Amino acid sequence: MQSFISHNGGAIEEGQVVKAYVNLRNGLIGIRNKSGKVQGYCESITLQNAHFYVPAKTLDRVRKVHSKEVFAYCIGTYKNVQAKNDRAVSFNPFCEIDTFYFKDTREGISSEETFETVTLKNKLAFI
Repeated sequence: MQSFISHNGGAIEEGQVVKAYVNLRNGLIGIRNKSGKVQGYCESITLQNAHFYVPAKTLDRVRKVHSKEVFAYCIGTYKNVQAKNDRAVSFNPFCEIDTFYFKDTREGISSEETFETVTLKNKLAFI
């Protein structure tokens, strides 16, 4: 993880399950613990045994009112490693794809699909 910025004294430890997302205000990767409390922000983070989560009801509401809010996450176990992931993954609630998707093929990713490592940085995920 690069340059962790604590939020209200928050911290994460290696082996902890976290939810990572792109913070819409500062563009950094936000990190929440399992209960949903924001622990801090960083430029990049690598998660193991990770999956992508997009709640359908929230996606429908965001599309209906055309608002920006954080509701899509990558959930996994924090590991302090440098993974060489290079296939870009993205999420856009205003496109026709209802899930995270591969940028190169625009193929959707099931929330049930688990990846050995996922690196989040620069507003994208890489597997």
